[in-house]
Amino acid sequence: MDTDHAVREIRTLGQLPLESIRIAFMDAFSDYEVRISMPMEKFQGMIRTRDLDLSRSIGYFEGDTLVGFILVGCRHLMGCEYWYDGGTGIIQENRRQGIGTLMLQNLLARMKTEMVSGFVLEVLEHNAPAIALYAKHGFTIRRRLCCFSIPKQDLALRKLESLECASLSRSDDIDCYASLPIDHYLAFPPSWQNAGESIKNSLHDYAFTALLDAKGVVGYGLIHKVSGDVPQLGVLPAWRGKKVEPLLLAQLGRQCQSDRLTLLNVDEQDPLCLVLSELGFENFINQYEMSIGDGLPDFPDCQACQAQENSHRLCESMVSSRK
Repeated sequence: MDTDHAVREIRTLGQLPLESIRIAFMDAFSDYEVRISMPMEKFQGMIRTRDLDLSRSIGYFEGDTLVGFILVGCRHLMGCEYWYDGGTGIIQENRRQGIGTLMLQNLLARMKTEMVSGFVLEVLEHNAPAIALYAKHGFTIRRRLCCFSIPKQDLALRKLESLECASLSRSDDIDCYASLPIDHYLAFPPSWQNAGESIKNSLHDYAFTALLDAKGVVGYGLIHKVSGDVPQLGVLPAWRGKKVEPLLLAQLGRQCQSDRLTLLNVDEQDPLCLVLSELGFENFINQYEMSIGDGLPDFPDCQACQAQENSHRLCESMVSSRK
């Protein structure tokens, strides 16, 4: 194709074949610092889990060729619409042409027109050019997120499972998660990809485990059964640092096919960071969460007291069944 005479324009991706988007995605992220494998099934899963909306996502085209894109996630939380950058990329041969700036400006204009309350994204902490670009357009850093990983063989699962915790029982009933008031267990709100909405979008892909005392759930965790990603690991404040976290990780590790466990986007102020480091997890990369407009509401799916009451009743029934 003669790119010198090709029409250059930005338009939405709603009518583009998904494979064309995936091919551009793989080209754009082929030299990414963290290796990304994205077969079609995994790509479709990412779109479903993160609520990526191709009708809101935009691409930069040269003729009919997609050379750049911003994948946009959309959620309605507490009566407001929020957007999420699920991936911004430009294929290698078209970089350093200002395409990223043009797409961002286009998207921010659309955001104003559509009365979107806020837009959130993540960027690697040492990607200074991208951070500067976002800051120039009004984004601010909300928090620093840490990413951890460990081979299962290094986690010494058998040793962890042998830790004495006779006062606790265990349940792998994932139905309990739907009613858990996760704000009681998580020290900080999860990132977009780890939020309850993301998990519930693909609940069948996850395994769940919870530890209970006589009063109910003291800690819980979820793990992707194939990838080994742990989107949430929550423990009641009174039980943190009392070996609940390693016990949960040990059980989760036995429920996934992957030979590694990975926890992405743990808030750097979360005490879980220290627990993971002490267990031998590698803090392999960090990133900033940045946003413009209103920040995402904290724990939007934990607003109703009824949910907490339902959780209490559910957990009581789980405890009773073990007596």
